[in-house]
Amino acid sequence: MQKFTYAAFAAMLSTLPLASQAEIADTILSGGKILTAGEDFSIVEALAIKDGRILATGGADAVADLIGEETIVINLDGKTVIPGLIDNHLHFIRGVWNNQTEVRLSGITSRAAALEHIAAYAAQAEPGTWVTTIGGDAGSIP
Repeated sequence: MQKFTYAAFAAMLSTLPLASQAEIADTILSGGKILTAGEDFSIVEALAIKDGRILATGGADAVADLIGEETIVINLDGKTVIPGLIDNHLHFIRGVWNNQTEVRLSGITSRAAALEHIAAYAAQAEPGTWVTTIGGDAGSIP
């Protein structure tokens, strides 16, 4: 029975490195303002990431034990990190903002009509203003 106890204890000890290895972060962001997307939208100083998922947040001490030999540690140097922004080529901004500041060519089917729209816009614009267009389909203008 004593041999079994030693064997079981040795087997248990051999799994300790695996348990600690599972808690090592791939990347740590630290030294900045990190806005969380939790219920309270708190601001933390550090963030640990493993396999593309957040492992821990908090102060630098909250993530210190998660730094391993291969962990990439990024010092934010006081900068701010915000969650979940994806640049979708600014279509929303362009649609809302530029719709009011560009020549709309939607529905134009001839070169003459396109040039007429562009000339009318240019005539009322301040000198030096760029004249840009939106909504044109080059395939519909012969």
